[in-house]
Amino acid sequence: MTSSERFRAALAGADMDRIPMYELVYWPKTLERWRREGLPASVMPQDYFQLDQAGFFAYDGSLGIPGGVIEADAATKTTRDGDGVYYKESTVEYSTPTFVRATINTWEDWQQYRGRLSAKWQRMPVQMEFEAITGLATGCATMDEYYRRCKAEGRFTVLSPIDPIWYALRVMGEGQSLMAIAAEPEFIQEIVEDYARFNEGMLRLLLDRGYRFDAVWVFSDLCYKNGMLFSPRFFRQRVLPTFRRYVALCHEAGSKFIFHCDGDVTKLIPLLIEAGVDCIQPLEARAGNDLRALAPSYGDRLSFMGNINADVLSGSPEMIEAEIREKLSCVVPSRRYLFHSDHSIPPGVSFKNYAFALELARKYGSYRP
Repeated sequence: MTSSERFRAALAGADMDRIPMYELVYWPKTLERWRREGLPASVMPQDYFQLDQAGFFAYDGSLGIPGGVIEADAATKTTRDGDGVYYKESTVEYSTPTFVRATINTWEDWQQYRGRLSAKWQRMPVQMEFEAITGLATGCATMDEYYRRCKAEGRFTVLSPIDPIWYALRVMGEGQSLMAIAAEPEFIQEIVEDYARFNEGMLRLLLDRGYRFDAVWVFSDLCYKNGMLFSPRFFRQRVLPTFRRYVALCHEAGSKFIFHCDGDVTKLIPLLIEAGVDCIQPLEARAGNDLRALAPSYGDRLSFMGNINADVLSGSPEMIEAEIREKLSCVVPSRRYLFHSDHSIPPGVSFKNYAFALELARKYGSYRP
């Protein structure tokens, strides 16, 4: 089977030869370690381990505010993105950028800038952020050429837009946005609806150009280790109707829908099912998510991707085998599981341990005698 066929089968609970095996992100220091431990210098893990392959397509979903480096010193830099959000980050080591301030702070600010969200082909870049993260450089001169190559190679093709509620949280910074959810929910709802219409316009533009994606995969960290960042009631009243409409449009276009969310997703999962989402990823084990508890309740309606504890992958062979055997035994029978870590692969995981984990995934995730 091709990667496209295998992914689509697992997202529909259909027959396949084995579970899809995929990893989205390896930390830079992980790759440095693995190259010392045996990974060839010019080969990416996806190719070396013969994992399933995906081709990501993204577009510039910003307000188009001029961005770039605003200031820098010997150890840090402050940048402004296309939505006018300022971030500070280390230039010495790999770290998550820290929010500094935003351009959109009030409802009046949003009224001034919202008109910039127009769907147009010029928003489609040739080199996508996800390609840089995964190391799958396109090597193609145009987006159309890259799309044709992905289809010819049987890659799982993915459109990855920004989720509207996640956009609302980021455009003002999470602290200020969460305060607005409590004090001005109509304001946040307007951002969500505006951004959803923009995403719908971009999808229709791509469909008109002949693009057909296996899935739409949004990245939207709406939870933390203790649950959702806001109440399920807010999501159901202010977000769900718009979200459900977009998921339905994706399904009409022949695309499955994958939702990425870190943190404890226990209360979010029923809302995603209401919206028609096909799969949730990555099911962070540190936050208490566990396939052994989730699969019996939702495995007939939702595919699961991930939940293989990266902390355990740093442990003994016995620990790794127990983790993979026990969790896969709960979901493999439903044919709705895709193998992935519970977040990303940190440098504490050795090359040998990761190879062993994949060997076990092939053993316990096979549907063939």
